[in-house]
Amino acid sequence: MSVCAEIHLMAPDAEVDYEGAWRALADACPGFASSEESLAVDEDDGRYIWVAALVRYLVRRLSEGDTTELARACVAVEGILADGGRDERNLANVGFIEDITNANIHDRSTTPHDLLPFFGPLALHNEWLLNIEHGYNYQGGR
Repeated sequence: MSVCAEIHLMAPDAEVDYEGAWRALADACPGFASSEESLAVDEDDGRYIWVAALVRYLVRRLSEGDTTELARACVAVEGILADGGRDERNLANVGFIEDITNANIHDRSTTPHDLLPFFGPLALHNEWLLNIEHGYNYQGGR
């Protein structure tokens, strides 16, 4: 069973707004606020830019052997996918999942395949995660 399948961050009928989706991700990763990745983005940048920075932070932490915030972020993603509207789900799918499964942001010590155990059942239906699960890389090749 994945880490995310055991924990549900948001109440089943909670309404997630766009800013709420970002806040759920940011709250799951308290170390991000003071990270070099966070300092590289501007307050006026859009949420997809902020999610990309958060993803780079989580991949770096994964390469350092710390998966605590990655696990918490996956719980937040699962909650957004369960409770969010279309825009919030797009932020989770396109912003978070697509970015974190991009092999180009992983160093030699991590791969997108390392992420699979952290995602919950809703996230695992994402096409990028399905491709990884079936042995395809980010570009669709083996």
